[in-house]
Amino acid sequence: MDRKGKKVAVIQEVPRLGNKNVPTCVATNPEDPQACSVTRDKGLSIRHNLKKALDSKTAPEGIVHADLTNSICSDERCFAVLGSLITYYDQSHLSHDFARSLAPELGKELAKEPLFASGS
Repeated sequence: MDRKGKKVAVIQEVPRLGNKNVPTCVATNPEDPQACSVTRDKGLSIRHNLKKALDSKTAPEGIVHADLTNSICSDERCFAVLGSLITYYDQSHLSHDFARSLAPELGKELAKEPLFASGS
């Protein structure tokens, strides 16, 4: 909680699928959208250092960290398409529909934190 009593949650950066425009890649690979995915290691290596900053000794106290990586990536790959949804609308931003589909998972992540679980 910040000094003004506000609850603060930070959502971890999403994995990146390289420099490719995901919808264009999926459109050019309609029979094999897997061709647009990347290994989990690569998808996570392209992210910046948000989690590292939040874990540092200089980070403000009381910030809740939610990580939705496992909703985008398996243990081996990060995907351009999950179910019937394209995951990104460009190289690094989640598509509107896919982001909306993650709302229940975000709720579960936040509910794990006592600060948000109480609903206050």
